[in-house]
Amino acid sequence: MYKRQVEESVTRRATIISGQDAGDEEATVRIKTTVTKEGEGFKISAEPQSSVLTRGGKPVKDTVWDVLSATPVIYHLDPVGKLKSIEGYADVLAAASKVASKDVRKTLEATMSEKSLIEKETAQWNSRIGDFIGREAVRNSVWVTEGVYPLPDGTAANFFVVTLFDRVLEQDGRKLARLRFFLTADRDTIQTRVNDMARDVVKGVPRPRPLINPVGFAVSGQGERLVDPATMIVYSEKGTREILVSLPGRDRDSAIPVLIQETRQSKMLPGAGAGEPAKN
Repeated sequence: MYKRQVEESVTRRATIISGQDAGDEEATVRIKTTVTKEGEGFKISAEPQSSVLTRGGKPVKDTVWDVLSATPVIYHLDPVGKLKSIEGYADVLAAASKVASKDVRKTLEATMSEKSLIEKETAQWNSRIGDFIGREAVRNSVWVTEGVYPLPDGTAANFFVVTLFDRVLEQDGRKLARLRFFLTADRDTIQTRVNDMARDVVKGVPRPRPLINPVGFAVSGQGERLVDPATMIVYSEKGTREILVSLPGRDRDSAIPVLIQETRQSKMLPGAGAGEPAKN
């Protein structure tokens, strides 16, 4: 069996440094994904088809971004669809370092090493797909996973991704599960925010472990996605997030606050799929 489709994502990002607008950018990426059987499990090959980056509304050439956006990635799954491993990022750091400027090269180890990219992608996979597998479709059921955000100093910050199963709806002849989610690094606000999101008191919300993050780190955001429960294909997703980090200043004890504001939308392109339907 195999299943093939093309996903298009548009990410808009604005960066504010010390309260000053440092510019905005928009990245549009198309990726062809192919699902094939691999032993008892499955293999998903994600092959970039096209990518466009603009800053201030004008197309730009960013050689480091070009390397990452052109990197094919393979996900290896077990028989039920849980992620076992990811390959494809081994040479990304070396390739990016060759084309990066001297100043940028200093931060690449933290953000584009194989380890950091796999950790980030694994956390994203689990929050979007992996932790939904095998769950009973009970309205207002909630689960909590952790996201990873690599920091320029080589460390990483963590945050909670809280997902709520809203309901099943029909779209284009398919029954899709609508999942709503929000991001936070403050576990004490999770119960209240879940209740607000569900417009009801939700019982049994998981109590995650405390997080220890660098001073000055904060994250917030929300969104929703439509997922086919039979194949675990994400047919569309939209969300926003804000991330606040502190970078070292010129003085030893000073810090520079950096606020990153993002919106992201993705969808499967009509008529882009081919091949036989994937099995459950």
